[in-house]
Amino acid sequence: MLIRFVARPSRTQIATAAAMFERILQNAVDTKSENDLMCNEKHREALKNEAHLTRASSVLDMSGPLLLSCVGELLKRNVEC
Repeated sequence: MLIRFVARPSRTQIATAAAMFERILQNAVDTKSENDLMCNEKHREALKNEAHLTRASSVLDMSGPLLLSCVGELLKRNVEC
């Protein structure tokens, strides 16, 4: 009959393993937090850009006819000269 002897880990080994696990877990949490912050910042930037585009589009919608009339007047004046 073959009997295997399994050594129990010492308190120091258990403490070392627990510290390593804690460090790995903390690194994972920090990495996730940084990733979430970057994603949130990119999302905020995209929303800000979209708001700028919407405002610019609104200004163009309101001023488009005025711009066309000004261009028309300039063309008329140029043709008359």
